[in-house]
Amino acid sequence: MNWSRAKTMLIMLLAAVNIYLAFNIYVQLHESAERETTMASEACDLLESRGFHIDRAVLLDLPETVASYVFERNEEAEANAAGVLLESMEESTPGGGIRTFVSENGAVTFRSGGFVEIIYDGMTEDQLAAFLDPGTGEGTGAELLSTEDGYGLSLNGIRIKGAKIEKNASGYMGTWIFSSSGKTDGASASRASLILNMGRLLGESGLASVDDAECIYVLSPQQNGSLRLVPAWQLSCGETILLMNAVTGELMS
Repeated sequence: MNWSRAKTMLIMLLAAVNIYLAFNIYVQLHESAERETTMASEACDLLESRGFHIDRAVLLDLPETVASYVFERNEEAEANAAGVLLESMEESTPGGGIRTFVSENGAVTFRSGGFVEIIYDGMTEDQLAAFLDPGTGEGTGAELLSTEDGYGLSLNGIRIKGAKIEKNASGYMGTWIFSSSGKTDGASASRASLILNMGRLLGESGLASVDDAECIYVLSPQQNGSLRLVPAWQLSCGETILLMNAVTGELMS
């Protein structure tokens, strides 16, 4: 027996099997995505038949599913961020989850729940951006968003409501994620389910139309000091804004 030829044939056979399996998985995923889109479209049909005015193109453009995340407090990331601004800094921990870094050129205070306060005279925009950069988590899909008063944050292209740093009289303050990575903590419901829940919430709120919809994350501080990102749909209904939890389908305060 020609073992070299047999080995070559075996490798080719295994490669063919791998290609077949990969193609089969692709077909199943494609069919699953088509079924999900069909169900979401049928949910839009149902709402329209009940007299609701919606922009189905906007709703069907929302992500099929979005993961929720939990970011544990990361003291090393906090110290690294403070070190970007402060030279020869000293740290104090008075308790209650408070950490303060002080140097001749300013001070930075971190509290549980992502709260941060920066006292720094003459800080430039580049310095602020460099300070916030460690909190975005390199390689996690997080990005800085420039705002009129400071910075916001997005994750995988989805804006994070509640993550913001704004200027005040003494410097900057706000809530931020200073952590290099987060852990997934469940996922959103299907679009079809959320569209039906949206109709229920519209009816309960005495509303009949949705002008626009955006998938966002809501930053939720936890009692243990961690931060949870909850996926939500922000619905613009004329002058009224509804925030629907994309995991439970319930209205968020």
